[in-house]
This record gives sequence, structure tokens and C-alpha cells, in this order.
Amino acid sequence: MNNMTYFISRKNIRDSLSESERLNFDMGIAGVEKSPTVALILSLTLGTLGVDRFYLGQIGLGLTKLVTLGCLGIWTIIDWFLIMSSTRSKNIQLAHKLQKNINFTNPINPKKKYPWVFIIITIMFCLFIIGFISEKNETNDKSHLSSKKGYTLTPRESIMLKAVLEDEALSFSNGADTILKRELVSVSAVNAEIDYNKNQVAADQKYYGKMLYVTGQIASINSGLGNNPYIIFHGINTFMPPQAHFSKNAAAKIASLMKGQTINLVCVGDGSIAGTPMFKNCQFALSYAEKKITQIESDISDCLSGKKISSEIAKMLVLTTIASARVLPEESMCLTSTKGCLTDMKKIFKLALSKKNLKSTAEELKSFGIDINFVKEHGDQEYSL
Repeated sequence: MNNMTYFISRKNIRDSLSESERLNFDMGIAGVEKSPTVALILSLTLGTLGVDRFYLGQIGLGLTKLVTLGCLGIWTIIDWFLIMSSTRSKNIQLAHKLQKNINFTNPINPKKKYPWVFIIITIMFCLFIIGFISEKNETNDKSHLSSKKGYTLTPRESIMLKAVLEDEALSFSNGADTILKRELVSVSAVNAEIDYNKNQVAADQKYYGKMLYVTGQIASINSGLGNNPYIIFHGINTFMPPQAHFSKNAAAKIASLMKGQTINLVCVGDGSIAGTPMFKNCQFALSYAEKKITQIESDISDCLSGKKISSEIAKMLVLTTIASARVLPEESMCLTSTKGCLTDMKKIFKLALSKKNLKSTAEELKSFGIDINFVKEHGDQEYSL
């Protein structure tokens, strides 16, 4: 109902009354008439809770709107455009009712309980919503805590892991069979030269473009084009022996080397020239190990926080370190420092790396969201590093 229709309808109702009745009508309608402007404000601010409908005395609609939260907002939006018209229609209904009961002293006795009813209901509903949200947040917090991933190493486990990593880097640089070395193709400069002399195609398939752990005895230390240093190894061909090429950054380290010294390098196979093996992008084994250990430490940190990682070395070190800590004697040196810790760990490695111990440790880590499938199902065979 638009504003013009409303005023015409109301005027017609009033004009149908006698002069004396009109006075009672004016007094009565003033006490019960609803303001379309107030209804619109309530609809815009508290419409979702049905307050606009309670204001019009439409308790049923108000409760429905309250319980459904304005049909999840749809009804609320619709009412923004309809509430003023509904208010005018409600006022015309009140005017008709007043017209029929105009002879009573109090033609319409507004039910004063309605405002109190809707206020009480609104308060109760708000308390319910607050309680529901609080309970849900508490449940979410508990769920978050229960599903929280991650494992924190104990002081003993931290010391053990540090000892293992330090030993790994040192052993790798000395040419021992280590975890890092298993990722590379190990070859001596002489053996690479022999392979290329036998069959260059087969040797390229074995070495070219691959990361190599190269061991050799220094024949000469040279500086090539652009002052890039390179080393010539002793080989079977006196005139064209194997060569290892470095970047300028390695110059200071290479300057400290001496002829006849045996060194371990990590290089990329670069094929051969006239049967002579060439190695490029070379770096000293210890430098390579230190960089790899730094990356492994980062991977281990991610693994312990529950993140999925691709580094099998990091996974294995996490599992074996924690498994070793489970069986390490209380009086172990690993409780205080890395010195002597590795010796104590080697004494219990057989027990620590048994299938049973590794499996139980892996299951425990899984409860922290760390899934490491390192236990191989090969009967009672032990896991070895």
C-alpha cells in the first residue's frame, strides 16, 4: 500500500463517522498507529531477528523470522522493501477495528504484553546464539588442538641428531660410505678415465650430466680461461689426464692445495675430450656436505612440524634418531653434548634399527601427524643406514 492510498483509505474511514465519533477515533488511532519509518529502521537494523514484525504486533511472523534468521537473510532483504507498506496496511486494519468499536471508552486496548514478549524472546534468542557460538568455538579449539600436527624433539634427541649430521658431513668429506654419498655416482678419476678409454658411449651413459663423487690425486693446479681454476688428476694417460673445473669462488680453497694430495670432490660429469674425462661445476666434498646438511635440517624441521616432504634422507634421520633415543642408556653422553654421543649411538644401533623398534617409533610419530613409511616388511631383517 502506497502512501496516497493509505491516507485516502484512512480519511474515508474517518469521514464515515459522526463528529463525536471522530474525536474518539483520532484519540484511539494516535495510541495504536505504527510508524512506517520506525518499522523500516527496525527492519534494516534488527530485521533478521524479526523485531520489525514484532513491532507491528505480528508475533507469529516475528517468531518465524527470528527462528529462521530471516530465512537466512532472504526474508530480511525482502522486508526492507515491503515493511513500510505492511505498516500502512496494519494501520488500516487498526482503523477498521477502531471504527467498529468506536462506542467503547477505550476502543482498542493495545496488548501491552506484546513488546515485553518480543523483548524477552529476543533476549533469550540472543543468549542462545551467543552460547551456541561459544560452544562451537570451544569445540573448534579442541578439534584444532587434537588435530594439531608436530613433534618436538627432546634435548637428548636434538643432541643425537646434531651428532649424526656432524658425523655425516665429516665422513662424507673423507670418502666414507654415507647417506649423502648414496645419492651420487662414486668414481675415482682413474676409473673414469679407464671407462672412457674402453667405451665412450657407455661411459657417457654412466657419468655425463650426473652428480659424481670424484676422488683423485692432484697432478697439477691450473688457472684456465677467465682465471677459472681447474685441477688435473693423475691418470693413465700422461698427456691427457682427467680434469676438474671450478668456479672462481673456489680459488682461495684451491690455492691451499698441493700436488700429490688426494681430494674428494662433487662434480657434474661433462663427458670427455679424446678419451679424457672432464668434470665441471666441481666443489669440495665438505662444502657440498655442509650445504646439503643445511637443507636436510630445514627438511627435518618441516617433517617434525607435520608437513609432507620429499627428502627421504630427512625422513630416515628423523625416524632413526628418535628410534635410537628410545633405547639409549640413561647414562649416555648424548644427554650432555655431541662429543661421545655418536660412540654411544653406535653401540645400540643394532637394537635401535631393528624392525620392531622402527615400526613402533613410526607408529608413535604417526599419532603426531608425521607419516614416515620407512619400515620395510622383510621378515625380521633389520633396517640399515
